Amino acid sequence: MTTWVQMQIQEQWFDANGDPASGYVLKAYEVGTTTPVSIATTSGGGSPQATITLNAEGKYEVSSTEVTLYIDRNYKYGVFQNATDAAANSNPFAGFFDNIVYNKAVDNVADYATLRTNLGNSLYSAGDVVTITGVGIADDFIIRSGVVTDDKGIKITNGGSLHAKRDFKGAVFVDWFGAGTGASDVSSEINDAFAACALTDGKTLAFTSETEYKITATIGRTTAGAGGTINEIHGNGAEIKYTGTGIAVEFYTDAPSIQGRLRISRDVVDSGGSYYEDLKPAGTYAATVGISAPKHRSKVWRDIYIEGFAFGIDQNSDQSIDSSYRISRVLYENIEFAACFNGFNTKCSNGSFHSDVNYVKCRYAGAAIEKGDWTITGATQADPVVVTAVGHDLVSGDVVEHENVVGMTEINAKFRVRNPTANTYELYSFVADTTVAEVSTDGTGFTAYSSGGNAFSLQGTFMRLFNDGTATSDQFPRAVTLYGCVIERAKYAVRHDANGKGSASYNCFYEDCVYNILTEDINNNPNCQWSVFGDQDESRSVISTIDRSVQKHTMITGDRDVIIQSAITYIGGIFGIAPAKSTEDLTVEGFTVNKTSGLTQIVGTNTAQYLGTTAAGSVTLQEYYRNSTNVGELRILSSNELRLKAAGILELQAVSNLKLYSNSVECGRFDDSSTATHTRFLVYDVDNGSLERVTVGSADSGGVGFKLLRIPN
Repeated sequence: MTTWVQMQIQEQWFDANGDPASGYVLKAYEVGTTTPVSIATTSGGGSPQATITLNAEGKYEVSSTEVTLYIDRNYKYGVFQNATDAAANSNPFAGFFDNIVYNKAVDNVADYATLRTNLGNSLYSAGDVVTITGVGIADDFIIRSGVVTDDKGIKITNGGSLHAKRDFKGAVFVDWFGAGTGASDVSSEINDAFAACALTDGKTLAFTSETEYKITATIGRTTAGAGGTINEIHGNGAEIKYTGTGIAVEFYTDAPSIQGRLRISRDVVDSGGSYYEDLKPAGTYAATVGISAPKHRSKVWRDIYIEGFAFGIDQNSDQSIDSSYRISRVLYENIEFAACFNGFNTKCSNGSFHSDVNYVKCRYAGAAIEKGDWTITGATQADPVVVTAVGHDLVSGDVVEHENVVGMTEINAKFRVRNPTANTYELYSFVADTTVAEVSTDGTGFTAYSSGGNAFSLQGTFMRLFNDGTATSDQFPRAVTLYGCVIERAKYAVRHDANGKGSASYNCFYEDCVYNILTEDINNNPNCQWSVFGDQDESRSVISTIDRSVQKHTMITGDRDVIIQSAITYIGGIFGIAPAKSTEDLTVEGFTVNKTSGLTQIVGTNTAQYLGTTAAGSVTLQEYYRNSTNVGELRILSSNELRLKAAGILELQAVSNLKLYSNSVECGRFDDSSTATHTRFLVYDVDNGSLERVTVGSADSGGVGFKLLRIPN
């Protein structure tokens, strides 16, 4: 019921002579009208009076008792000299005093259901304040005129001409809509909050601090044409636990910014004790997704933890769905994926694009995304080695890793799986360079297997940038930057299926990944640009191009294997490789090699290519550059100095000529001459000012057992 409050008017009246206004009459009205309203004598509305007659002292009196006056709404009032004038609403002695605002009537109810009932029973008037006291939904509501739709948290109505509106500023909390009850499924309640928040002024949605929300269906903005937008979501350390088999959180329209330690997880582990079987995608998108956001621009996603999904964050941007779909000018910071088959999965289709996106200090911990852990019970001293691991589910082409094998310790490494049976598989060489033919692992000289060992296969991918070929421009995805990201135990740290399009810059830290960077250009378009910086540990950076080339404006640094491969004979643009702490091989394929003074780079066009390297480990330069006359040759040029250092073998190979230059002058050459008395070396003769063939003298011409080397006069 409404609590009536004291009328804010003077308590004693005097006539024109200054004497008490004995017998005068007080009357109250609805504001702006002549409609009288009752005047109560108790705060609960008791003893309502149409008028109040003043006593001999000019004070309010009812039944010979002085009273305090109460009324239940905004009002005006008048004081009349007699009852006749009061009845006629004329000749007021004082007044009419209009637009009197008093302390609004207040009612306390426990929940929305009671509030709806009271509205239906006409217990309130416009301007009343009702306080709801229920846990999670508590707040003040203002009674307002107008027919509205009940949104179950901000606007409450019984369908009549009055409704109650929550009196708030700032964020909309999902608990207001019943999401904070701890129920086993609050999907619909959270979706009610999303829908209502999109229509508020602030457009900010918040979860209650450190609260767990269980959902079985997709939450978010899940349909096209949904009214309004949400600008920002505050996680406040809350956790969303999803037990469904599709998308947990979806933003079909413009995605909001997300900040404040939001956790999204699935508590699903298969019978093998690994997430792998549950998480591996059944198809391209037939899999669980943490957050699906095909369209967001100028947003910040910060401090989000996602666990247990096939795709952590899926950005499937397709302009055939919406011509404005795009991912652009977005910052992802402190995004962490645990046990997600794929962290970021970005697909561009039908003219959509993914551009100017920064990934800062994100982390991928893929320890649970692996096949295994199987016990090894045998390994043969054969070619190839056949490993027995009962019940494994490896398939041909998987990369398997062995640990803790006793005896045949040579197989405690990574291998390619071939010819698997239910309980065995053959070992072939694992080479990150996919253009190099794998070979069987010959175990005939290995130490005999004794006991023990475990086998597992890393499967996860931190980031997949994918262009399906229908994105019509030539640079999608483009301007992608990764800085300070940490990627652990992934099959691919970054997999870039470029279809000839895209550019990216990486400064990341990798640990025990099968591949650090793998890019495949399969669409005959030489517009893929890369910059790669950072530390690699026990894994390989692979810059791979297939069918046509390739990489331009590229810099790569690291402390482990860097493999650059191309199925054609040139790489254009500026291309620098500087693994200053390299302890293993740097392999460069498909172009001529050079180093200019003070700059490690590849520069040139189709007719000239250069490479500089400061690798501290062994360096293999393979293939050759075919010049304009299609003659194969390898040139090493330096205008200042060129140093190639290797702890092991330094090997230079060419099909035809290997030339050595100093200050742009050819000073030495190796060729494939088979002429008698020739060596395959030509040297620059300063006196002659030309290259001269070094030939071999007759037997013993240099003394017994020796031949002279000579050049012509």
